[in-house]
Amino acid sequence: MNRKRFFLIFIIVLTLLPAGRSQSPFTVKELGSDYLRAMDLYNKEKYPAAIKLFDSYIRNEPDKDLISVSEAEYYRAASSLNLFNPDGEYSMVTFIRRHPESPRINDAYMALGNYFYQNKNYYKAVSYYEKVNRQELDPEVLAEFFFRNGYCLYMRGDKPKALLMFSEIKDIDTEYTPPAIYYYSQIAYEEKNYLTALDGFNRLKDDESFGSIVPFYIVQILYLQKNYDGILEIAPELLNSAGKERSVELYRFIGDAYFNKGNYTEALPYLEKFSEGTKISGREDKYQLGFCYYKTDDIDKAIATLMAIESRSDELSQNIWYVLGDCYLKKGDKKRAQLGFAEASKLNMNEKIREDALFNYAKLTYELSYSPFGEAILAFNQYIELYPGSERVEEVYNYLVSTYLQAKNYKAALTSLDKIRNKSSKLEEAYQRVSFFRGLELFNNMELEAASDMFDKSLVFGKYNDQLRARALYWQGEASYRLGKYDNAVKNYTE
Repeated sequence: MNRKRFFLIFIIVLTLLPAGRSQSPFTVKELGSDYLRAMDLYNKEKYPAAIKLFDSYIRNEPDKDLISVSEAEYYRAASSLNLFNPDGEYSMVTFIRRHPESPRINDAYMALGNYFYQNKNYYKAVSYYEKVNRQELDPEVLAEFFFRNGYCLYMRGDKPKALLMFSEIKDIDTEYTPPAIYYYSQIAYEEKNYLTALDGFNRLKDDESFGSIVPFYIVQILYLQKNYDGILEIAPELLNSAGKERSVELYRFIGDAYFNKGNYTEALPYLEKFSEGTKISGREDKYQLGFCYYKTDDIDKAIATLMAIESRSDELSQNIWYVLGDCYLKKGDKKRAQLGFAEASKLNMNEKIREDALFNYAKLTYELSYSPFGEAILAFNQYIELYPGSERVEEVYNYLVSTYLQAKNYKAALTSLDKIRNKSSKLEEAYQRVSFFRGLELFNNMELEAASDMFDKSLVFGKYNDQLRARALYWQGEASYRLGKYDNAVKNYTE
């Protein structure tokens, strides 16, 4: 006998109840029996009293039939579940085992699922919800089933199945639709499906239960999407209703938004409040705070904040070292500035920063070094090698020439000068000097032809220093004489 047929027989029996005793298995006495009184108490949610009467009916009522016993056992077990009695599950499972053809079987599994749902035993709740035939549930119960089953699946970590449950009711009008939308969006958020999550949370902005919660999720998503204008549109107003913990988080989001928009003065108070209120501040958070101090000319605080950040071989550290270099430069501490730029130039995550850091390091090394200027020369040459097309390359050559001159390395200085396409008058004057002294070096080494060429190069720019020009003419004459070029020698001597 299937459930529908069993249920049909039960209805027919109840329909025939008003007829005489000879036509019904129930007596008039039974109409006023413990069963009917128990049902009245059950419907009034007076479950302890109902249990006593159901038990009395099952044990003591004479002439009981299978249907009435089945009903009494079901409601007795349901009462026990509603009271969260320890024997609730046992009573309902016993009912299921004893009456497998009862039309209450589906309700029994649903009741067991709800019992463990309310007891937060989500694994066991799911095990019973899985046995529920949703096709047999009333529409108002169906929405409850989808939500509670979905929630239990979510709580035990089965997000794909939970999404399926929530999706069944998130787009229809039921009392469980708002929480279904909320948890559907929550799962989307956790799975980094931010557009889906944002759509769901936006639907709940005016909801009585979730309207005060979802704006915080929306701000978090906008933060992850780097939607800084969106954050600044809604986050500041949330500070009025946020608790302490959420306020600290909002300070971070608002400060970050202003920071990334380049509004460092506006970002600073929010980042300060975040730093003061949080127990865990990341390297990026500290960098933003330190950078804001730097951009607002609070150099001492900038240095103290940035120096507290752990150094690693990453782009953030490269930025930190560069900013520290500039901070010390602003304070006039060139030695520490040199160190900061040196460290930034060793990292190649950001080539623009590396180039600028290397230039500043080389320049400071030149300014701080003494003969023989080895470090400065190496730094300038490294810059030229790495960035030959830079707009600063000729300026670097200029520094190199000065460095070589002070180190009296005329050959290297001349090489650098020859690489400068557009020489200023100052560099032309330097070229006169460098080529002359290089000529003397070659003359002393008896490399007379090469020496003669150097003196010629010096004379090209002879207008800058008459004394050097006269000396160049003399030594050019000496070189020509020793090479047997007597006419040239005479010319040089007499010019």
